[in-house]
Amino acid sequence: ATQMQTIVSLVAAQMGIAIVPASMQNLQRSGVVYKLLEETTPMVAIAL
Repeated sequence: ATQMQTIVSLVAAQMGIAIVPASMQNLQRSGVVYKLLEETTPMVAIAL
């Protein structure tokens, strides 16, 4: 969990963006906005 807290802190410091587990929303930090990713149907291209 410590690494995830560090990642969120870096985002709060405007050092970038991150994809984190939804449970990290409990860690409210100023300057951090959590967005849900929409689920998509996986697709695989197959050639014969």
